[in-house]
Amino acid sequence: MPAEHPLAARKSIRFEEVLDHEFVGPHLESSVHALLTREAEALGKPLKLRVRISSFDCMCRLVSAGMGLAVLPRSVARQYLRSHRLRMVTPDEPWARRLNRPGNSGGSLV
Repeated sequence: MPAEHPLAARKSIRFEEVLDHEFVGPHLESSVHALLTREAEALGKPLKLRVRISSFDCMCRLVSAGMGLAVLPRSVARQYLRSHRLRMVTPDEPWARRLNRPGNSGGSLV
């Protein structure tokens, strides 16, 4: 999320808490898109996608510009934190660990 976002100071957050915000999401065929949509539906809330982007760099640029929040693999998000003035908050959700595979340290909300 942008460094100045009201939730940026948090270390972790529940997905339900951010569903009132707009998202910069991955392309429609993305497994992350399917995961986020499924989890939002399970909570009975829509995933408010402002735009879908296929490039992590473009997603981070749009998040930095205040276009919405994004969920990215932590290893990807770390690359853009300083250059795009972003903050990373860990989703306190079992599904966020789904991205925790060798070479990847889990998912993060940026």
